Amino acid sequence: IVDDGSTDETPKVLEALCRQHPESVRSLRIANGGPGLAREAGRQAALGEFVQYLDSDDRLLPNKFTAQVAALRRDPDAGICNGPTLIDHEGVSESAVLGERLPNEGPRTWFPSLLNSRRWGTGTPLYRRSLTDQAGAWEGLRMYEDWIYEAKVARLNPAVCYTNEPMLSVHRAPLERLDNIRWQDPREHL
Repeated sequence: IVDDGSTDETPKVLEALCRQHPESVRSLRIANGGPGLAREAGRQAALGEFVQYLDSDDRLLPNKFTAQVAALRRDPDAGICNGPTLIDHEGVSESAVLGERLPNEGPRTWFPSLLNSRRWGTGTPLYRRSLTDQAGAWEGLRMYEDWIYEAKVARLNPAVCYTNEPMLSVHRAPLERLDNIRWQDPREHL
């Protein structure tokens, strides 16, 4: 777990989690550099076969790892397992669903469809660690860093497998959130 310079009780909560689960939970604290740099710090520290990105406004759904690891094990050519993303608008769950509804109905690769539409939350895909190593580092941007990283992954042309059940619930706050602002130049938010 990467703490991106939290100013609340996050460090204490993380310390308690690490004490309770020393075999599976590690944390590191970095200076606030935005989501891309926090994800990159986590990617660099990860030890497992798979890499999961998760933001503070996202919630992994209960069967995510079981379903996605099983799908990747069944499909050794796939470097990514994707699935539907639930969108939670101010506490109204499942008001919108992004992503493919049925297994293996999505595109087998992210290019060229990624250029037209990104239909999942950042935390929805589960990646093979070997693929994230090939793709390289996340950018230190505060907007569109997820799309840029996924384009770096997609340029490697990995196969994608799918689950048919939602994998992630993403909380969408009111429009004042930086990532909800559309049609702005991302350089304005560096």
